[in-house]
Amino acid sequence: MPAFHFLFIAVFFFAHFFRRFFDVQCALASAQLDVQTGNLDAARESLASIGTGLQSSANLIEVELIVAREDYAGAVTVADQAIQKLDAQYYPRLLANLWHLEGKALLALGELEAAEQVLEQARVQSQALNLRHRLWRVLLGLSQVQARRGDQAAAARLRRQAREVIEYIAEHISASDLRTSFLSLPDVRAVLDS
Repeated sequence: MPAFHFLFIAVFFFAHFFRRFFDVQCALASAQLDVQTGNLDAARESLASIGTGLQSSANLIEVELIVAREDYAGAVTVADQAIQKLDAQYYPRLLANLWHLEGKALLALGELEAAEQVLEQARVQSQALNLRHRLWRVLLGLSQVQARRGDQAAAARLRRQAREVIEYIAEHISASDLRTSFLSLPDVRAVLDS
């Protein structure tokens, strides 16, 4: 077979692969945006279109979707299943995100011990990887655990830490409209106003 045929086959294969990869990335981004804007049915449709491509990322968005629907027991189940499948060496950011969402769901279920344990794992991972966008949310969750236990001093300390992370993020957003949008998020406002 001439070299031209091998080149043609290679180009065809890579074009198909990257097209599929791009399609999956677009579906993931669309699903995540839909979850954040409350369009939960559209998010579910986007996730269904992914199939088996990048299933780990799809699992994360699925857990976000389930939490948004307030099916906290379902979120814990799906998060646990996704965490069991992941290799921590290759997916440390994904683990931090899944632990945060699982902790948030456990907190909503009133399982304070389990929520604290999972959120603490998320905090350690977020700090180790410098994931400030996740860290402030984890700190907020840990402060809510402490507040529900009645330890207001610990809750205030954790909220103060979350506020410091939020302020750092805001200071490093150069576009003023994006900074304003970030500072207007309900969870961000809750931390800054507390």
